[in-house]
Amino acid sequence: TGCGKTTQLPQYILESETESGRGAFCNIICTQPRRISAMAVAERVSAERGEPLGDSVGYKVRLEGMKGKNTHLLFCTSGILLRRLLSDRNLNGVTHVFVDEIHERGMNEDFLLIVLKDLLPRRRDLRLILMSATLNAELFSNYFGGAPMIHIPVSIEMLPDVTKNCLQNKLTFVIAYLFLFSITFTMRYKLTSFNQVDDYGKIKFGKHRDNWCQGRKRIRLPPLL
Repeated sequence: TGCGKTTQLPQYILESETESGRGAFCNIICTQPRRISAMAVAERVSAERGEPLGDSVGYKVRLEGMKGKNTHLLFCTSGILLRRLLSDRNLNGVTHVFVDEIHERGMNEDFLLIVLKDLLPRRRDLRLILMSATLNAELFSNYFGGAPMIHIPVSIEMLPDVTKNCLQNKLTFVIAYLFLFSITFTMRYKLTSFNQVDDYGKIKFGKHRDNWCQGRKRIRLPPLL
């Protein structure tokens, strides 16, 4: 955390390919577990490069995307890459695939690793990079046949002041688990016939309204001439 793996490593590869004269053929895909992270990282990287979003750096999430014909670095969700693999089993034209935050195990992420492992023997030129801040690297390295591992150390001076202060003073963030059935007691929230949204609340509100109307006298207006 804090070493810049998500924002810097894809740029390093893109710049290296450009300096080697292969920038026009470089096509990098970097997956994120959530759509908000894919959009935020793409915006950050494009700002670092001094380019508008959608130029050389873009993003693609469900029902939304911003990329162009000159996009060589695309941030997307794991589901978007899986959907592309349905129509393009070999990922033709893609040179590098980053799978970020691989420690966040999910159905899409695990299935994506299975598909990518089967793809590598068919695409010897494809480069697959798995990234995580808290990861059992040996487990994934053995799964991919002894893939090399790289550890990037992070200096405490590179971290934000809040995180640095917590590490220096050995402070931890206390996490409290709150359950839905007990949150009403914690907030001192009382259910009434007016704020209930179930059928019982509607029925009780209807009876209350009928009783209120019965206690009121009807006012008859004289006919207008």
